[in-house]
Order: sequence, then structure tokens, then C-alpha cells
Amino acid sequence: MQVRGRCESDLDACERLLRSVHESDGYPRRLPSDLRGFIAWPTAICAWVADVDGEVAGHIALHATGSRKAMDLAVEVTGEASGRFGFVARLLVSPHERRQGIGRSLLETARRHAVALALIPALEVTADLAAAIDLYETCGWLRIGTAAVLWRSTGDVADEHIYVWSLRPTAA
Repeated sequence: MQVRGRCESDLDACERLLRSVHESDGYPRRLPSDLRGFIAWPTAICAWVADVDGEVAGHIALHATGSRKAMDLAVEVTGEASGRFGFVARLLVSPHERRQGIGRSLLETARRHAVALALIPALEVTADLAAAIDLYETCGWLRIGTAAVLWRSTGDVADEHIYVWSLRPTAA
């Protein structure tokens, strides 16, 4: 397995991966009509894929912003300015490739990149995605609260747990 920067040529495979994760896990809650736009989000700083034997088996991105509620909570709890955060997003792992360390490797790649950019790594996850929550918590992410978040793309409101990597400085 190799984690590498996502290329334009990966987007078709990322769309298939998104459909597969949605069918398996219900993430995202509603499949967006513009799959490519969901994956290649406008506020993305960077994105990566996990390549297993030449196939895209995972995806993650680092975004400049999160939801307004997540941003507000992160600012309130940490005392940092909103522009100090990098939001890890769109973590997808093929249901057929789980338990191979792909999610953990992607998460670590995005976290390290945020730290290298002097950003505080943060993320948000719907409260019903137990496997994702378990991954974040076993990887050392700190839950700072829960907020009811409006998903602009669907109009749904969902409880989301908000996490930051650390409230103390850490080595990259």
C-alpha cells in the first residue's frame, strides 16, 4: 500500500470508492448528486489516495475549513483563530480493504501535512459512525464536543463530534 497525492486521473476511482463506502456504511448520509465535487471540494488544501496494487483503496483530504459549528467550537475550546485549523475530511476506505492500516495511514498523512503547514489538525464525524470514531480515538484524536451541524448539500441536520489532534504543541 502506498499513500500518494491524489491526481485528476484518480477521480473516477474515487467516485466509485465513495459509492461503495456509502452502500456499506451510509457515509455520506445522502449520496451527493455531484460526486466529483464532493470529493474534490473547493476548500481542499491537499488530497491523497491509498494505492493498493494499482487500485485506489482509500482517500482523504485536508480542507481549509469545516462546518461553521465545528469551526466555532474549535475556536471556542482552543482559543485559536479560525484560520489556524486544517480540517481532515472525506476519509474513505474500500470495504474490501479494511483492517489493513489504510485509514490510519491516510489519517496520519493528512495530520502530518496540517502540522507541517502550521495548522491545527481538526475533523468532524457524524455521531453514528462508530468505526470512524473508534479509529480517530485510537489514533489519539481528542473529542472537544458535539454539535448539531446543517449539511448544506442535503439540508439535513446531524450530530457531529468535533476532534482536534492536540491542544498542546506536538512534533510533526
